Amino acid sequence: MLSLTKTEIRALYKKKRAALSNDEVAFLSNAIFNNLINSFDFTTVKTLHCFLPIDSKKEIDTSFIINLSFHNKLRVFVPRVVGDTMESIEIDVNTQYEISKWGIKEPIKSLDNEEVKTFDICITPLLYADIKG
Repeated sequence: MLSLTKTEIRALYKKKRAALSNDEVAFLSNAIFNNLINSFDFTTVKTLHCFLPIDSKKEIDTSFIINLSFHNKLRVFVPRVVGDTMESIEIDVNTQYEISKWGIKEPIKSLDNEEVKTFDICITPLLYADIKG
């Protein structure tokens, strides 16, 4: 049985992801979205934190999830790096974005609403997982 280190597995799956076509990324993004909405009850959800994908790394398109959340009147938050810290920034359909020095789309500013410290759902990027996580 072949045994790979975590670093080797990450390198292997980064290469596999990089080889995906844009159509494959779109198809898989839609499949992940459908799996999410069929697996979780969103009726009690009030807050969602979701990453914004790095398109050049072919991460899944999270706009399906974010737009559904807006449609369902959820408060939506995304990460933004400020100095050495990451903040959770509330967004809405009118939010404007800029590309950070790391090539990540980030909101230019936050909505001026009350601070939220916990989220009902938090969606993070994942490259690979096995049965043990």
